[in-house]
Amino acid sequence: MSFPMPEPKLNQTPGDKSRYDQRFAGVLGEHYDLRARVMPYHEQFQDTVKDTLADFAKKHPEASILKVLEVGCGTGQTSIRILEADPRIKVVSVDTDEKLMEKAKKVLADMADRIEFIHQDILSVLTAMPDQSMDAMASGLTIHNFTTEYRLEVMKEVARVLKSGGLFVNADKYAFDDPEAHAKSLKEQIDSFEMFDTMHIPGLDIPKLKKGWVEHYQEDEKTKITESEQIKMLEDLGFKDIKVIFRESMEAVITATKK
Repeated sequence: MSFPMPEPKLNQTPGDKSRYDQRFAGVLGEHYDLRARVMPYHEQFQDTVKDTLADFAKKHPEASILKVLEVGCGTGQTSIRILEADPRIKVVSVDTDEKLMEKAKKVLADMADRIEFIHQDILSVLTAMPDQSMDAMASGLTIHNFTTEYRLEVMKEVARVLKSGGLFVNADKYAFDDPEAHAKSLKEQIDSFEMFDTMHIPGLDIPKLKKGWVEHYQEDEKTKITESEQIKMLEDLGFKDIKVIFRESMEAVITATKK
């Protein structure tokens, strides 16, 4: 399962509108999976994506293949759940971070025949895809990294490439609409990084890791998206049955169906 792709844009600068590919350089990328250890609901959060796709697949018993676009594979934590949801699922997974993608490839080596990794800008990949060519789009902790303008362009393309009845499921950071509630959850998450102090990993610079994550979360504030903003965007782009099916602190899972 592949699509004709434009020339890749792999060397974007930190000022590029997508912003994503520079956000996990250094210690954050090298030890990305440690973030899950200070997120007590991480497994439930990720499993919600799997369960949602499994339910979607059950509604399509006639399909021999279900094509799923994954926006941002990271280290494969969401990717593996997408694949486990149903054996008919085939994934096109796009990410600009080559080091994280290499980790994902190792995690998913036993499922390599069902996933195509594309090391490229997601918007470039989307614009090369035919209309209504994908059954679902799934993503985990990626889209919030995009700038507001870039995120909207990506979402417009997602709406175009999804089939009628196609599924949108995004497990991501969504700010509370209430500023006080958001500030409280942000403080709680930053405070949670103190748990890194309990880890004893040879060669790991814990203070540097903590500082990196704090700065990452502070940077996220520049382009945060709230629940209501995401819901309105989906409505405007022709989605229905929009639901927040999981919420813990700053993380939420939002699902929708393309009309």
